[in-house]
Amino acid sequence: MRNLNKTKLAKIINRTTLAVLTVAACHTGLAVAENYSGLAKEIEIVKGIVDTSLKQQQRSEGIRYRSLEAMYLAGQGVVFTVSSTGNGNWMSRITDIVDRIPPIPPVPDVPAIVSNGEIDIELSREWEAFADETASRFGEAFAESTEQMYDLRSEEREIAWERRDIERRKRDLEFEAGQADKARAKAIKDEVKTLEKELAALSSKEGSLRARRESIEQQRQESADARKQAQLKAAKAFLSNFEAGIGEALCRFGGGMRALPDDEHVTFVLKGFVQGGQSGQNDKVYVFKKSKIEDCVKEKLNTDGLLNSANVYDF
Repeated sequence: MRNLNKTKLAKIINRTTLAVLTVAACHTGLAVAENYSGLAKEIEIVKGIVDTSLKQQQRSEGIRYRSLEAMYLAGQGVVFTVSSTGNGNWMSRITDIVDRIPPIPPVPDVPAIVSNGEIDIELSREWEAFADETASRFGEAFAESTEQMYDLRSEEREIAWERRDIERRKRDLEFEAGQADKARAKAIKDEVKTLEKELAALSSKEGSLRARRESIEQQRQESADARKQAQLKAAKAFLSNFEAGIGEALCRFGGGMRALPDDEHVTFVLKGFVQGGQSGQNDKVYVFKKSKIEDCVKEKLNTDGLLNSANVYDF
């Protein structure tokens, strides 16, 4: 009887323990869900602030800020993904092969529709006509540049063929002169002189064509160098404004992410910003410690100090 009571007591204790653990687990799950929900709201608020800051910092020309996405990685922190336009886009690739772009028709106004805080562009028939004409002019410019080089090389090939023919005739005449009488030898000598004048004229024409071709190639190289320098300048200006924008936003409002654990990070990823990577384009990554952001919020650290504390790399 005593053993039976012990057995029943053990079962009761086990059931009670299981019930307590189950309730505790449920409460823990609810707490985690509530924490993530609170963190999500805080991230969304900070995202809106960063978005506004980046829009205010950008210039009207060159590379432009386009959009911002945010997500949370448990145990790591918040990741903001930034997209830009104007760096390595189709326009840059086309201008790398077109030497001179003809005048572009006047750009019509673009109607914008604002919906849920996002801007959608509606292309009218006028815009479609503009796009068609612009594309046509790019094609014409490329065709003209290619045709010029083709014509020059074609002329050089014709001159080379004509030179070979004249040199062959000259060799034949010189061989004949060794067996000809005086009268024929004199005539051959005059013919050889005429051929030599033709060869000299061809050499002069070859030099002129070569100079024209080298001039076009030099213009292409200078144009490519100028575009490269302009792109580097645009990238530098964009990065300067981008860093100023995120630095100011984090130092003023970064403390709003209170639910973010103290040992985690806030990361910004500039998508496809760096040219020349293994895949053609790499991301530029900025990783900030939450503790450093809080120091800047409390004015223990200025914006430059916060930016200098970041782990920055290309990937």
